[in-house]
Amino acid sequence: MFLILSLIVLAFAFWFSSFLAEIILSSKKENLLHPGVRSGVGFFISVAYFSASWQIMTIQNAWKLGWIILILYAYGRHGHSEFKNITQFIKRFFFRYLKAFGVYMAGGILFFLPLLIGNNYGPFSEGGGDLTIYADGSEFLTDKHLTSFGQEQPTLNDRKAILNSFLDFKNSNKTARYAELTSDFREKNEGLINPPNAIVQVYRLVENVFFLSSHYAPYAQFYFFSTDTNYHIYFGIQAFLYACTLYSIWSFIFNLNRRIGIFIFAVAAASHGLVSVQYNHYAVQATAIAATALVLASVNSVPVLSWAGGRIYGVIWFYISVVYTHFLALISPLILIALKFVPKEASNASFGLPKEASISRQIAILIVMAIIIFLLVMFLATGVTQSYGMIKMALQVGFNKSPYFGVAAPVFSWKWLSFAFGFLSQQHFFPFMKEIPFVLFTIKVGVVFGITALVVGFSVMVHILKAPVDLIAGRKKFYLVLYGISTLLVLLHLFSVNTALYSQAKNAQNLLVLLYVVMLIPYAFSMHAPNKPILNQRKILGVSLVIFFLALIIPRLVYTGALGLSLGRGSIMEASYFKEIKKIFKLDSQPFVLFEPRKSSDVYLNIQPLAGAKMVTTRHLSIKKRVEEKGVTSYKFALAHDLIKPKDLPHVWIVYARGKKRWPSLNVSEYIWRSERLLNQKKPRVLLFADNYENNVRISPLSGSSDLRMFSYIKNGAATLYQPAGIEGQLKVTIAPAIAQDYDSLVKETKQRVLGNEFGKEVNVTGNGKFVFFKYQLSAKQNPSLKAIAHYSSEYFINIQFNGKDL
Repeated sequence: MFLILSLIVLAFAFWFSSFLAEIILSSKKENLLHPGVRSGVGFFISVAYFSASWQIMTIQNAWKLGWIILILYAYGRHGHSEFKNITQFIKRFFFRYLKAFGVYMAGGILFFLPLLIGNNYGPFSEGGGDLTIYADGSEFLTDKHLTSFGQEQPTLNDRKAILNSFLDFKNSNKTARYAELTSDFREKNEGLINPPNAIVQVYRLVENVFFLSSHYAPYAQFYFFSTDTNYHIYFGIQAFLYACTLYSIWSFIFNLNRRIGIFIFAVAAASHGLVSVQYNHYAVQATAIAATALVLASVNSVPVLSWAGGRIYGVIWFYISVVYTHFLALISPLILIALKFVPKEASNASFGLPKEASISRQIAILIVMAIIIFLLVMFLATGVTQSYGMIKMALQVGFNKSPYFGVAAPVFSWKWLSFAFGFLSQQHFFPFMKEIPFVLFTIKVGVVFGITALVVGFSVMVHILKAPVDLIAGRKKFYLVLYGISTLLVLLHLFSVNTALYSQAKNAQNLLVLLYVVMLIPYAFSMHAPNKPILNQRKILGVSLVIFFLALIIPRLVYTGALGLSLGRGSIMEASYFKEIKKIFKLDSQPFVLFEPRKSSDVYLNIQPLAGAKMVTTRHLSIKKRVEEKGVTSYKFALAHDLIKPKDLPHVWIVYARGKKRWPSLNVSEYIWRSERLLNQKKPRVLLFADNYENNVRISPLSGSSDLRMFSYIKNGAATLYQPAGIEGQLKVTIAPAIAQDYDSLVKETKQRVLGNEFGKEVNVTGNGKFVFFKYQLSAKQNPSLKAIAHYSSEYFINIQFNGKDL
């Protein structure tokens, strides 16, 4: 059902964006654009509108205002003619965009290929976690009927405060600048800003105005498709942006040569480096890449100095300037090409007053212009601080070394080149993924032929530059300049951002649209060139491009399959998880869920269904509790067992996954999620809470070869015992440091915790130079309880026995 719903969202986004484009992009120049490009521009128009209006009203009211604006605009521009011929309009509209819709759906299927390969359908991730921002944030705000600042139906005074905050340019600190706007939200939700609130990160995002409406709007605008979650909305829009990127690249090359247009579509679709932007949930990066492709597809037809140019380039430029500012370094030079080399005649449609129109139609256009200008000014006013923050972050990531961003790969190394040509990205190499020798060899072959294609292609363009005739109907200079500037942009960016692995990989992804255009323009141009030197070079170029493409497909299939089979860090949240959460809510109105992820990427896919519940993740995620002391806010790490109060015990549920081997040779398991109520446990049960842990990882002798114990591994965490009512007996806990030399440190920390009464007064702690032993005599209690029985801040192994048997 998840896949079907996601494709429905993709389809709706396409037709809705196409409808906007058909109404708004009505000039002769805009009508020259391919339908799928027009659809992409229509999407950006809607996103820009909702980003601006959502700041002062709920998204529900923004839709109402949007329809009013659109009707006024349609009436002002077209009068009653289109309304009278609505049947013809719909028919013409449908057939105009039908082929483009088919391409978008094909792009969507390519996007969801991991689900089809794994025959497993649900939200997925290669390891990135920004899904929490874009999906969970937009779902929360729209579900609660809040503005993007967390306000409920702002009053007139609230809107005055909003305007004052927007125009406070002296304060670049967003939290302080918008403190008055979010004050009511903070007061009403004071108790939900800390764990164990399941969606605590969303509350913190809204409270601190960490992101503005422009980050949530692409998904929030389609809130009415939300069911129990909005994951399908988020993934449907990501598929739309991916398809839009592929279509726009095809559209640009199509103007040179149809067959090469199909080939560049295939090349971009074969790039796993490109699609991994979405697979790792770098959503604003994916949006910016789609924007780059749309600008590229438009500069051949639409002049900058026209109302059409304002609608297309203006909307995209202003939106990207707020949401992903540093991308302007790629988009702006492309727009400037259109300023110089596209005819500057004014388009025949604009927001200006229509000629020979009635007074009522002119008034309608004036009203629309006034609203749009007001919203635009507000959008840009709020965008000042967001743009400043984005530029600051981009400079920090791009030009400063940091251990958090990884050690940079040497320039011209095979890893660096694999990023540059879009074969793979950073998360597909060790330690994030097991490297496959055959794939690495294929990448090397592809890189060699990719470089060959670039060198030969450059030679072809030099010959074309010297050709005495204009080969492409008066557009020779335009394509030569675009080729030169695109090449320069790729080179400048690739060689200027190399301080960290993260920035290298992200920067390479940003450039892939331009790189593939640079690789394919020479071949498309050479199809029009009759002279013999170019014909000979074209053969070499063609062979190089085909081999490059074939090499590109291999990593795409391998790592798409790895994600589909949940290998490495990749993960798909199976439908069984959502069924179990529904069951929990049905049986318990106030559940406290202990979620045990299989791997780190699971912690990003589980949150939204638990909205309204308490939840803590038992591993793979550090829990931060906010503390206010003397007016100073700080964050302290907390362990999950510290957050479970005695009153919570009747509501504690454990959610975990267990699997059976599906393809043993590939170590692939088929997982089913299960839930258990802790109160239903009749025997003592151990709960582990740590940065990471693995159960039953090794067998070690304790006091001799005959005394073998099974040990589990824990990293910076604790073991907690659930003791049912009426159960008594002897508990023995044996721990040993993962590194033998850390034994003294383990003993010292254990003594401090014993003195702090962390394990209770009845504990007896001893050691033998290798192991530390905790002995407890548990007496029967009237009520069930949780008790910390071991804790160490580094790596250690643990064995727990109750009445002589392993737990």
